[in-house]
Amino acid sequence: MTLEWKKTFLTGLNWQDEQHRELFKRADRFVRAVDEHHAALEALKLFAFLDEYIVEHLDAEEQAMTTHNYPAVIEHLAEHTAFIEDVARLKKQLAEQSAADCSAALAALSKRVSDWVSHHIHSVDKELGEFIRKAEARTRAKA
Repeated sequence: MTLEWKKTFLTGLNWQDEQHRELFKRADRFVRAVDEHHAALEALKLFAFLDEYIVEHLDAEEQAMTTHNYPAVIEHLAEHTAFIEDVARLKKQLAEQSAADCSAALAALSKRVSDWVSHHIHSVDKELGEFIRKAEARTRAKA
């Protein structure tokens, strides 16, 4: 399986789209490694990336939601929280298992990241992007 960036994932917010593209690239590298049965090193790289991504990207989205009074902020933040908790749980699970026993956890991480990029970005973040673009346009029109 591969994760391919497509124009349908664009939100119209440059900062968000650039960060999403990078997530796709990293996630695809990991998913391919799982498929090819050499994912342990890529998992470590992905976790290191996600540690930064979660802080920077999700914080940027949360600030944008607050700034523009996004009406679905609670639901959106709930998805962020679930993703953060899932990544932390899978990271802990992988750390506690031997290399021979980690294939199920690697597959679970692969599925969770794949689901996140395909569902959250394609639907939830696109809705957020549309809302922010309209809010920014209204602000510019008033100026």
